[in-house]
Amino acid sequence: MRSALRLYPEAGQITARSAGIEGQIVTVSPLIRGCVDRVLVRENQLVDKGALLVELDHREIDRKIAASSAEQGSRARNRYLLARLWRVNADVLAPVGGRVIAIAARPHELVGIAQPVVTLLQSDELWIVASFERGALERIRPGQRASVHAAGAVFNARVDSIAPADGQILLEFVESAVHPGAVLRPGTPAAVIVDTRGPVASVPTFAST
Repeated sequence: MRSALRLYPEAGQITARSAGIEGQIVTVSPLIRGCVDRVLVRENQLVDKGALLVELDHREIDRKIAASSAEQGSRARNRYLLARLWRVNADVLAPVGGRVIAIAARPHELVGIAQPVVTLLQSDELWIVASFERGALERIRPGQRASVHAAGAVFNARVDSIAPADGQILLEFVESAVHPGAVLRPGTPAAVIVDTRGPVASVPTFAST
């Protein structure tokens, strides 16, 4: 985490010493080497598990399937099954559902096995980890409201849990006008203000859209 941005909290508010946005990143790679035929997603798009992200050129594979299917014998059968496997692997699918946050493949580009072509934010879920001075940490409780300042925007959050030994708290985003996943990425530095005044928040967590 990087140092928090300079903020000016009011009485009863506590500013984090440092904070950062975190989330589960999944990189998607092809299982075979080939030339990219189509990229079927765009950045910031939400995709389901199993969605077709990138399609490799499979015209030569299709010809092999047709040729081997017309032949007889065990060797022809083996060639057919192998070609069918190549055809399946020419489709690069999403292993998890989430938000597309980066695309590294372009049509007509040659890509290799295990070369990242698409990056996903799994479940379109982000959270915040913030560090506080130990004296301030004693005033923080789960459920307290907080504001998160990152990427030029302000998001509502609440304290989820506290790790006193590490001087850190975990915060979760709550309903905001802008979905955090649409503008924020894991690793983005943030500034956090926790409001210790009044009762703890009881609001629903942000739902993916």
